[in-house]
Amino acid sequence: GGGGHAGKGGSGDYTPEVPGGISYGISYLQPSAGSGGGQAPAYTPTTTDLGSGGGVVYIKASVAITVSGTVSASGKEGKDIIQGECTGGGAGGTILLQSPHLTGTGFLVSNGGNGGHGGG
Repeated sequence: GGGGHAGKGGSGDYTPEVPGGISYGISYLQPSAGSGGGQAPAYTPTTTDLGSGGGVVYIKASVAITVSGTVSASGKEGKDIIQGECTGGGAGGTILLQSPHLTGTGFLVSNGGNGGHGGG
């Protein structure tokens, strides 16, 4: 299943179903990294096989912050391993911007990663 963070992680598409990770962290001013995705039930993956959780972007400024591009703390996707076995995607992390004024037309993105084929 997929990693949880501010919400429950997605369930894996496997029989029996592999549950997603539980939610954790406090959504109000509590920067924390996203957890990694779960492993395939019949496979012991290496750390590069699991979907890594998103990191933390924390910017505290006494002047305006202008976001012109994309600021991302998204989790990575899981992988297909062997014969239908796959790993879950990582949970999104945290983006916290503290400023007297926020401007720009950019994007703040903290999505969870997709699971491998049939994963959470």
